[in-house]
Amino acid sequence: MTTQVNLKIDKKLKKEAEQLAKKIGLNLSTVLRLLLANFVNTKKINIALGNYDSELDTDPQLTGQLMELILVKEGKSSAYAKAVGESYQALLDAEKGEALVNWQDV
Repeated sequence: MTTQVNLKIDKKLKKEAEQLAKKIGLNLSTVLRLLLANFVNTKKINIALGNYDSELDTDPQLTGQLMELILVKEGKSSAYAKAVGESYQALLDAEKGEALVNWQDV
């Protein structure tokens, strides 16, 4: 069972977030669901101030496999969840020690 959440944010922030999410193969709704699921699972809010550093800012508990399980639990198809989970894990593996996004290029 799902519920709807209405969120008021700046139009520019929404557009930038959607573009960034698209770069990693997600839509904004999925990003927000993952952030909320991670918040509930870890009881932490991970916010980077300043330059992004994946070694410091990526929660080591949020792996591709965990992302896949979260998406399935939320009712997404197993094929979709597996594809997103594998994409996320591939990004983590490829970007060890580097930022996922160079914020100066966005």
